[in-house]
Amino acid sequence: REERKRSILWYRSGRAISIAKRRSQLPATSVRVITPVHHPAIRAWRTLHPESPAPMTVEVLQEGRSASSVYRFVLDSTGPAIIAKNIGDVSDPIERNIYEQVLPLVGIDGPTFLGVAHRDHERWLFTSEVTGQPYDEKNPAHRSALAHWLGTLHSDVVREPANLPDKSSAHYLELLHSAAAVMPAIQRRETTTARVRRVIDLVLRQYARLESHWPVLEEYCIAAPRTMVHGDLVSHNVFIQDDLLSDERCNAVMVIDWEKAGWGTPAEDLSAVDLAVYRARVHDRWPHVGPEVWEHVATAGRFFRCLVFVDWVLSRWNEETGIANLELGASWLEELSNRQRWS
Repeated sequence: REERKRSILWYRSGRAISIAKRRSQLPATSVRVITPVHHPAIRAWRTLHPESPAPMTVEVLQEGRSASSVYRFVLDSTGPAIIAKNIGDVSDPIERNIYEQVLPLVGIDGPTFLGVAHRDHERWLFTSEVTGQPYDEKNPAHRSALAHWLGTLHSDVVREPANLPDKSSAHYLELLHSAAAVMPAIQRRETTTARVRRVIDLVLRQYARLESHWPVLEEYCIAAPRTMVHGDLVSHNVFIQDDLLSDERCNAVMVIDWEKAGWGTPAEDLSAVDLAVYRARVHDRWPHVGPEVWEHVATAGRFFRCLVFVDWVLSRWNEETGIANLELGASWLEELSNRQRWS
């Protein structure tokens, strides 16, 4: 029987042996492992639930810098899997606010929030696991379902939640400036290859082109209302329950990872959904906002999404894998700018 493989974290005397794979919410290959009593996520979990049994396995969903590590474990065969996310030393995580104060008020389902624990100078956020098919933006049914879900989120959160970062167009301009400052430093390194220097030149030219037209994107964003923004609606953060797609409520969509949430332009969220469905859902709240405005906002969102992507590549810069991603970013920006007929 074929199953999607996920790396399993083996602990022997508290030492990690395996290497993490990319996050997946699909079933892991069955592997017998030593009970991971020394795993930091389990130690943190037991500060919340001292009588909790020890899981048989701890599975790596994402691993790298400590504050971006995510793990999965199961306490018993009848209960749901638990997701443990290392959030570093953040004292009041955005996600906690979203799960406790925002989603319940607007009737949107999500992972069950299981608490935040502080252990060994780190904080861990625990939720139940979400299941379903990863979002496919080329699937019309998925685009429609996510558009309806977003319309509910954006129109029903009527007041700005506390302590959310700004997600106006200025946030994305700051990403542009930050990346434009980092890339020349990479070019100057002695070990940087000629290919990387050439690709960075391409990206910098596209960035200069984009910045020269930035007032256009600002106007697009100003014309639309400020809303609650998820800010990271990529396929591994959105799960679709295909058997519920006919439901007019939002039950078919489950969204995780709210760490990039904010308050501002909905542009990035709207970059890959069915805008006709979205407009229909938010029309009663914002009847004065016409179809052209939402189209413009989504256009701005595609540019913003590209800036976020390049920022992600640079924050984890590795020449071997980063070069292909930078080439993709440059190509994406060029295509978007050409569609706008920008010189």
